[in-house]
Amino acid sequence: MAAAGFLYGASKIKRRLIETYDASKGVWEGDGQGGYTPKLDVNGIQEMGANCRNGGASYYSDGCGFSGGDLMVAMFAIQ
Repeated sequence: MAAAGFLYGASKIKRRLIETYDASKGVWEGDGQGGYTPKLDVNGIQEMGANCRNGGASYYSDGCGFSGGDLMVAMFAIQ
């Protein structure tokens, strides 16, 4: 039962990342102070191709909507 829950949770997270992928949006990373800075490639140009995980606050205000921890809590609550 736990293994099935892990597989279901992983597929749900993967599906959400694929659904929210946008090749035209820039990739952002946390600056450690609650903000975001553009992620740059080796040439100093902002990397493109973001999803709800690495798109920054302007992409999705609630992130991906759920986390692996949320899915684990739900799975064990159902058991």
